[in-house]
Amino acid sequence: ALKALGMADGARDVLTEALRKRKDRSNELLAAVRLERARVYEVLGKTAEAAADREKAYALDPECESAACPQGGS
Repeated sequence: ALKALGMADGARDVLTEALRKRKDRSNELLAAVRLERARVYEVLGKTAEAAADREKAYALDPECESAACPQGGS
């Protein structure tokens, strides 16, 4: 929601905080959060960070090949 409002920095901060708490969270959820943060990084022009989050998301959830987890930085 923050990203849609043009508040990409705030969205990044919220998603980063969400990733700090991993206990009792599924790999699928953590992968989804990483993917959203990758999209925010793209908006911020931080392509290296976006690529790193996409790779980590795929490592957490190999089913990440679906449209919900685009590869190649799209």
